[in-house]
Amino acid sequence: DMLSLVEGGHVEYAAVRSRTLYGLYYDSARSRAEFPSRYDFSCVIGDEFLDTLYTLSAQDTGMDRAQISEANLSFKGKALHLIYLAPLTTPWFVEWLPFILITILVMAFWWFTMRQQMMGGNGKVMNFGKSHATMSDPSKNKIRFEDVAGAVAGGIRAGYRLFDCAACYGNEAQIGQSFKAAFDEGVVKREDLFIMSKVWNDMHRRVAESARKTIADLQCDYLDMLFIHWPFPNYHAPFCDVDSRNPDSKPFSVAEFVDTYSQIEALVDEGLVKHIGISNMTIPKLNAVLPKLRIKPAACESELHPCFQQQELFDYLRAHDILPIGYMPLGSPRRPERDILPEDIADMQMPELQAIAKAHNCHPASICLKWAEQRGQLPIPFSVHNYESNLRAVCEDPLTDEEMAVIATLERNNRLVKGQVFLWPGANDWHDLWDEDGVIVDCTDC
Repeated sequence: DMLSLVEGGHVEYAAVRSRTLYGLYYDSARSRAEFPSRYDFSCVIGDEFLDTLYTLSAQDTGMDRAQISEANLSFKGKALHLIYLAPLTTPWFVEWLPFILITILVMAFWWFTMRQQMMGGNGKVMNFGKSHATMSDPSKNKIRFEDVAGAVAGGIRAGYRLFDCAACYGNEAQIGQSFKAAFDEGVVKREDLFIMSKVWNDMHRRVAESARKTIADLQCDYLDMLFIHWPFPNYHAPFCDVDSRNPDSKPFSVAEFVDTYSQIEALVDEGLVKHIGISNMTIPKLNAVLPKLRIKPAACESELHPCFQQQELFDYLRAHDILPIGYMPLGSPRRPERDILPEDIADMQMPELQAIAKAHNCHPASICLKWAEQRGQLPIPFSVHNYESNLRAVCEDPLTDEEMAVIATLERNNRLVKGQVFLWPGANDWHDLWDEDGVIVDCTDC
């Protein structure tokens, strides 16, 4: 067999080592086509490798160096490729069977451990998720919807089971294709995933219509959680600048919010939604609406990162058994330009955070995620490239109590999403949106 390979011009030299047939060849393009293999290595023959080649051939053929030279194995200086061709005598899977079995056991143990860490107490809401926000102008946005869909497909295979979506991100149809492919290929079942989405501000009066479109786009049959994206129906044009205002915008209304929420409650009764979420709320707003809701919200999405910890809100949510979900957990270095102000702080550039990252030999982003998970909130970082390292960050090498205490001192009231575009006529500035004095600003029915 080896001789036929050589004489047929497929390879320049063939040898047996560890019961495996190898071949050396010159023509990379031709041989790659004839012997497609993932066991493909390239090298340039020089003195060192030539000596190795002589030794290999001597061991495997019984020929000495002189005999090898007489066989015209003079490859010095030529680009050659070493490729796995075929197993001899013993099938490869028999040789590798012990290793394969051990690997399966290790992976099974790893998966069980990771799943336990990611799952919440009720087995439904996990402690780490993946956000898929792309709100910036596509003409300026380097991240395409297809890139996000690809990250979802890769994330599922990497171990993610919770995905945070929203109608206003404009990419749910593409993400739905990734979900469907994962279901069709048997990678996961629908019940293995926890899929979340949000009602955008212009659909507060048509929640069922919005939810059904989202479910159709995501191809997911139902939503595990549906959020009210913002607590008021103030709508702004896509990709508007920070000074844009909608003259129809209004202050927060308890009645309006409860009506929107009750529409989601009806979807829970119908079975299209499993849990209800709220987002961008304040303690005064929560105090005003919680007593009026038939189904308690399961989670609340808020901006949470080391330099904006919102400890009072965080404690309030935990006390009311509402899961805090932290968007922008890394301090959102990629947020829209309209939300960037000169006084903003870059969390990951804080010296204390960088020192902790150095101690753990990792990126500061990993420290932000470790802190969030160990604090008790669900971080939902947006990433199309680093999702595997993000997931590993919360499953290994936890922070010490001392390191958690250091990060607790990094609070700088560094709100990055101000929300200026949602202001109503007569509002002072973005501070009015967040009820910083403990009173809902300009509310007429509170």
